[in-house]
Order: sequence, then C-alpha cells, then structure tokens
Amino acid sequence: MKPVAPPGAAALAPQGPGEAAALRRRFAGGHAFVLLVLFAPPLTLCASLLVSLDVVFFVGRWWLSPLLLLPLALIFPLLTVVRPRPTGLILASVLTPCVVFILVGAHYASHTEVAVTTLRSRDCFALDDKKELARAHQVAEQIYRGCAEAVLGTASVAGSRFLAVAGCPGYREAAEQYGRCRGRQLTSSGARQFDYLESLEVRFPCAGICHRGLRLWGPGRGQEAPSCGLFVAEWMGAAHTQAEMVLAYSTVVALAAIPGTTVVLQPFLQNWYMRNAWPQL
Repeated sequence: MKPVAPPGAAALAPQGPGEAAALRRRFAGGHAFVLLVLFAPPLTLCASLLVSLDVVFFVGRWWLSPLLLLPLALIFPLLTVVRPRPTGLILASVLTPCVVFILVGAHYASHTEVAVTTLRSRDCFALDDKKELARAHQVAEQIYRGCAEAVLGTASVAGSRFLAVAGCPGYREAAEQYGRCRGRQLTSSGARQFDYLESLEVRFPCAGICHRGLRLWGPGRGQEAPSCGLFVAEWMGAAHTQAEMVLAYSTVVALAAIPGTTVVLQPFLQNWYMRNAWPQL
C-alpha cells in the first residue's frame, strides 16, 4: 500500500517548473517586504535629521548621501529568483543596510554630541560654527544700530522695531562676507549664517548664539532677548538621541541577523524552500 501524503502537502509543494518559479517570485517579494519593514524605523529617523535646520547647519547633509544607495539592497531579493541557496543573499541584504546606517548613526551621534556640549558652554570659541555665528550676529547688530541711528537720528534702538536689518546699508556686503562655508570656501548662495540666525529668531524667542543680544530679523526687532544657544542645544540633543537610536537599532539588527539567518532560517531554506523552489537541484 502506498503511503498517504499528509493533508495539504499537495497544495504546499509546487507541481512543476511554473509553480516553482512562482514560489521563487513570491519568496523574493516577501524578502523585499521584510527589508522595507525592517529598515523603515532608522530610515525615518535619518529623514528627520535630514530636514532639521540645526543638524544641517552644524553637521551637514553629506553623510546622509549614502542612504541614496539603500534601494540597491533590493537587488538581493531579485537575485534569489535566479540563484539557488539564498542564505548568503538574505544575510547580505540585511548586513549591507545595517553597515550604512551604523556609519551614518555613528557620525551624527558624535558630531551632534559635540555641538550640544559647545552650545551649552559659555565659551564662544569652543566651536568654529558657534564662533562664526556669534561674529555674524555681532556684525548684523552693528549694521542694525547704525541703520537705526541714521533713520531715527538717535543711537537708541527703542523705536526701531519697524526697521528691517536686511534693508540696511551694508547688509548685503556683510551677507557675502559671512556666508555659510564648508571647507572654508564661501558657498555660492551666500548669507547662510544670516539666514540661519533669522530662522532661530523666527522659531525661538531669542537672539544671537552666544550672549544676549538684539533681535534683528524675527518679531520684536530691536528688543533684547536671551541667547539662542540653549534653545538650539535642546533640539540638537533630540537629534543626538535620534542618531544614537539609528546606531543602536542597526547594530542590534546586524548582530541578530547572523544567528537568525544561519540557525533559524537555514533549516527552513534547506528542508522546504530548496526542495520546492528548486526541484531540479
């Protein structure tokens, strides 16, 4: 008497080359979906760093550019359709994005930590960016006071809330001089430091970056306000936490991927997937 196949075995096992190819395609689709779900959290956190004005100014966007290569990781699921024994491809598809996220997270975690420490310090010369911002605000304040004196006929800025520093004589030349620079080369856009100081006054009730000063761009122009340094430090602290989360998450996933693939997934691939997806081997 022939042994009776277990119920549902015929439905699980492909009956021909067409069914085996369809199984490989479904497996590749599930593989790609798992990758998207697995790396959605660190990708979301990196997107938050990308749009942060403070992170972009003090750290830059350059180290986030490797994330543009992450869609190439979807090549690994496609390769499982045409290549048997997908264990190595699955492991590589997990470890490759993890390495990218670990490098990005480590870079932003270290640089944001330095920024937070120096922004909370009273030392205006501890960080080049902070020193340049303080100097830029000092120049803009001198331009504003000179403009108020010329318009109002007095050195007092008490009635200068209707003056716009951007329209004062000498502002454009100062904006060219104190443009945001990387590698000590002036950017073509110019006025980046002034633009950033303006964004701080719009977002926070503050002025300058190091000491108390006059608000020059945002609401309440001509009024004294506390330094923006502590406000920015709080936001950079949140960015530091996000970068550490990217680093920690990617490290845990990378460490778990090796035993998870070789110990847990390998038996399934050998005992069921290879037999049904590649019956000719």
